[in-house]
Amino acid sequence: MGMSDRQYDGMLLEFLEDLDDIADVITEVIPDGPERDKILKVIQKKIKKTERKFETPVRPHADE
Repeated sequence: MGMSDRQYDGMLLEFLEDLDDIADVITEVIPDGPERDKILKVIQKKIKKTERKFETPVRPHADE
């Protein structure tokens, strides 16, 4: 049995909160520099990708 839309949305929200927490820790712990910028850029990319999942509902495959 699959996950309900509400469960899926809840999972995405928790994932976004986790990514925000990770970004906060990185900002506090790693000094300014190219490494920190690169890590934060990757996290922002993941946040945007996850946010797009809210905008585009998941549809079952045609063959299912």
